[in-house]
Amino acid sequence: MKYIDFKILLCSFLFLVSSSTVAQTIDSDSVVYYLYDHVKENQGSGNAWEDRIIELDYRGDSVSGCMWGTSDEFQGAREGYYPGHYVIGLKDVRICEDSIFFILDSRGERFFSNPVDVDIHTSAEAKERGWHDWAQDPSSAYAVVPCRGYISGDTIVMKEVHVKMLHSYDDFYSFCGDMLFVRTSLDSIRRIDRRMSPEDEKMNRKSGVYDRE
Repeated sequence: MKYIDFKILLCSFLFLVSSSTVAQTIDSDSVVYYLYDHVKENQGSGNAWEDRIIELDYRGDSVSGCMWGTSDEFQGAREGYYPGHYVIGLKDVRICEDSIFFILDSRGERFFSNPVDVDIHTSAEAKERGWHDWAQDPSSAYAVVPCRGYISGDTIVMKEVHVKMLHSYDDFYSFCGDMLFVRTSLDSIRRIDRRMSPEDEKMNRKSGVYDRE
């Protein structure tokens, strides 16, 4: 973690004093999207509801963004149940030449029974628009994941991260085996049916509510 923190600080400094390679290929004041296509990456055998999406919002010299994904980013091996789905704002986004760093922090957020639409940017908005809470209790999931990846052309490879859980001695790997995200237009992402089947989604709902502390 100390090495990652040092590199984040270094990249932040370089980002402010010079134009990065990535910034030269993306217009300032623009929003770009990167899609992890679970079906494609698993040779047609995956599920679109396990896709992940990264949004990067460039405004002058700053970058912010969101990620849409599954509870697998915050937990160890999952067996016998479906994942929860989230939309979470990225924290401490840093882009330095071909490297990207950000933090996924799900504390205070919700996981849902179905993938959240890409036009929804907060858990509160998803709840207001009818998304149902996840069937599992997320309180034991690790809530903060430091993420790092490498940008090349129109792709981002998110590297596997070894994470210690907050409330136990267990640990796990987030972004297992590295994950390839490909720059994709917002319209193309909107056309993907990422929803679970009605039967599976109903099984994945929670009757009560667990809130992150």
